Amino acid sequence: MDLGEICMNYVVEGDPNSPALLLVPAQGESWWGYEHAIGLLKSEFQVFAIDLRGQGRSTWTPGRYNLGTWGADVERFIDLVVQRLAIVAGSSSGGLIAAHVAAYGRPGLVRGAILEDPPLFSSQAAPPYGPGMMQTLGPVFKLWAKWLGPQWSIGDWTGMVKAAPQELPAFLHPGSGFMMGDGDLEAGASATPVQHLKEYGPEWAQV
Repeated sequence: MDLGEICMNYVVEGDPNSPALLLVPAQGESWWGYEHAIGLLKSEFQVFAIDLRGQGRSTWTPGRYNLGTWGADVERFIDLVVQRLAIVAGSSSGGLIAAHVAAYGRPGLVRGAILEDPPLFSSQAAPPYGPGMMQTLGPVFKLWAKWLGPQWSIGDWTGMVKAAPQELPAFLHPGSGFMMGDGDLEAGASATPVQHLKEYGPEWAQV
């Protein structure tokens, strides 16, 4: 769907007479991350799943990444495609965007919001308690930006995989490999990028 500034990837399943449910993916994910959920939900809802700008090749737009911009994209999508009140549901950073649309979107768009693990506090630069996003996953975001580059302009996957154990703090090694296609950095990452990173603009994470 051409939203004016981007063309947004999406899928839709279910009866148009059922309540509308709009699924907003997590950072680094795409609409296809919801495939199993769509199968479970389409008997009760007309389910829409989208890619945000920076996710999915046709939605890439260099720069202009902030909650207001993402929220405006979602509002235009509801206006042009859903065309009625929708329940917005988001996972992780998608939950943050769903919360933003529910709180600041114009009346007549959102009838409810479901937020799954939204990083409402950890996404702050200086959260009131606990570490912030940039203290935990921030080094991974910097690694992606350095080796893959804005919109994959550099795209040195092999160099990134080799550099990751030295460039990431030791506390991030166990379990961080899942972001590069394996369960543990010490076990080695995938030889080629995993699908969700092929469709992901690394600068998205810097916002």
